[in-house]
Amino acid sequence: MRDLPMINNDFSGSAEINDEGIKKHFKNYDSWQAIFELIWNGFDANAKSVTVSVEENELGSTELVWIIDDGDGIDFLHPENNFKKFNDSLKKEEADQHGSHGRGRLAFHKLCHKATWHTRFNGADAQISINESSIKKFSGIKIDSKIQHPKLKFSKSGTCVELSNIHQNLPAIEKLIEHLASEFGWYLALNPSRSITVNGNKIPVPAHEIFSKKINAKDIAFEIKVICWDQKPSSEKSYTYLLNSNNKVVHRELSSLNNKANFFTRTHFINRVC
Repeated sequence: MRDLPMINNDFSGSAEINDEGIKKHFKNYDSWQAIFELIWNGFDANAKSVTVSVEENELGSTELVWIIDDGDGIDFLHPENNFKKFNDSLKKEEADQHGSHGRGRLAFHKLCHKATWHTRFNGADAQISINESSIKKFSGIKIDSKIQHPKLKFSKSGTCVELSNIHQNLPAIEKLIEHLASEFGWYLALNPSRSITVNGNKIPVPAHEIFSKKINAKDIAFEIKVICWDQKPSSEKSYTYLLNSNNKVVHRELSSLNNKANFFTRTHFINRVC
């Protein structure tokens, strides 16, 4: 990874917790779950597509990883709302946001020693870096658009997270795709306009059945859908989602169908029809 020169506006700082406290939150994470968290951050930033690129050496070991999204980018002018937070987030009031605790970005240390966020937000560019050895601290600088990362240089907005100094190999690409399908299948089924690709391979929605019914309540039309999975998703519990007519999640609550043996109705939602 190339170091980019500072031209102005150094906004370096630290999270509101010590290094050991941060790492304790991720002690049961596998290396690939760091990828999960960074993909979720992209979708939370309104990305339509997230691309994961994994570079391996001649021995098949992981050398570099990039997670690129076409979302809004990071509001780096207000780091107190993102990189300075831990276990707290402005997203916690948003029903359709995954990163409600403001800590997922720091899961990278399970996979590598360094993470660098290259971002473009509201027409401005910046680079933010964190080293695993002092994980609460971040180095942030505003940069000129001419030296933005090549993977983001021609994008209107978005973020490219570069993971370097890898210390834990990712699974083989085929296995990584399986993990991602298990983690994100329910979300991709709920949001068909969004996509994830890994080294050019689109993440599929796992095998499932959809049961649908339309109802009217007080002269308002709703469509109720229940998604029943052939296999249990990796992490998402069974929720009931309420969507508005723009397909935005406005409310969710745990379903009474959690913990049903061999019956995985992990996603069901009520969509108000225009």
